[in-house]
Amino acid sequence: MKTSKFIFRVVFSAISPAFFFSCTGEEERVSPADTADVISESLVDAYFEDTDDMTLAAISSDGSPVGGRIASDDRFCAALLFDGTNLSGSIVLNFGTACTDLRGNTRSGTIRLDYADGPAATTGFTVVMTFDGYTINGVRLEGTRTIRRLVSDYSNILRHEVTLENGRVTWPDNSTSSRNSSFVRELNLNDLTVKLDGEASGQNRRGKSYTMAIAETLLYKGDCVLSDGIYMAVQGVKLFTSGGRTLAIDYGDGSCDRMVTVKIGNAATSLAVGD
Repeated sequence: MKTSKFIFRVVFSAISPAFFFSCTGEEERVSPADTADVISESLVDAYFEDTDDMTLAAISSDGSPVGGRIASDDRFCAALLFDGTNLSGSIVLNFGTACTDLRGNTRSGTIRLDYADGPAATTGFTVVMTFDGYTINGVRLEGTRTIRRLVSDYSNILRHEVTLENGRVTWPDNSTSSRNSSFVRELNLNDLTVKLDGEASGQNRRGKSYTMAIAETLLYKGDCVLSDGIYMAVQGVKLFTSGGRTLAIDYGDGSCDRMVTVKIGNAATSLAVGD
């Protein structure tokens, strides 16, 4: 198994000659600031999606308060504290001072899950996630994240509404970004894939306001997470707008290759995300 972290390395490749020539205007060029925005957006998305997956792993859909995936999930290498019934209660994911999984991601602090209106398979079942000193690879997450069970037409699809209020991310260099978001998340239990639709907004690390809308449904694959250690989309398109500039972020064809293509106007560049 490849050992890696959610570390972002930028590799440029020629997709459009417009990217390289000075005759191209700034509005037709993927700038270093654009690249930084895409990296931050992808990282924040990956880290919060990871917390959603851990939450749904901790609470089983069959009504029991603690899910069966916990024992085989190496992210839970510290204490898990439960208080309640299958109808309501709380679970604390305590990662201590350093909890490193087999893919090299190190978590610390706690995530508290307060759930109600259970059992978990019931439409309307809600989990409110709060963070207390929680970090992953030195990046601190804050805010209130709520996961609410929605009706699904298929028994093998777990459909949830996921919102984030007053989200805040503090980076290792002490820069910060903010985020509010609303998504619909569908987990396919047959192939352990996740589909995500929705939007987000906030301020990026440069202090600039932004909006993000998923233009084509994002796809996440469990196999990619297990092999590469990153909860990153492998297919779909986001539209990221900041400072009057809109970037299209294309996550590819579903391959576990960590490549994204960033486009603005007639210019584009590819970024390799991770080691």
